[in-house]
Amino acid sequence: MDGRMYKNRDYFLVAGGAQTPRNTNLNDMYQTVSVQLYVNKRTRIVEKAHVNVISPLTAQYFADAVEGYCMDDPIEPVLDYLKEHMMTPATGSTIQAFRSAVIRYRESQWGKENL
Repeated sequence: MDGRMYKNRDYFLVAGGAQTPRNTNLNDMYQTVSVQLYVNKRTRIVEKAHVNVISPLTAQYFADAVEGYCMDDPIEPVLDYLKEHMMTPATGSTIQAFRSAVIRYRESQWGKENL
């Protein structure tokens, strides 16, 4: 294998989505909120996170909230934090997209290896 290829082989990318709330600017631009998590395979820690929202500040707030989360830990504390501290029209959709990504991870070979 070429050493320049697959620089990210120690990581996996997992994504989840949810419908955007109706009658919002976000719905006008996107029909789905998408969350992407860049996770270290060894530690299972989210090292980078992104959500496709209009505001860069909202996207950064979400990233700051979930980066450092271990994909094998209970999800409820993160969801509770987002519910209490992220007050945007798309918070519910963002939470659902994040939950979807975590579920996708847990159903994958990477998630099942840790059972």
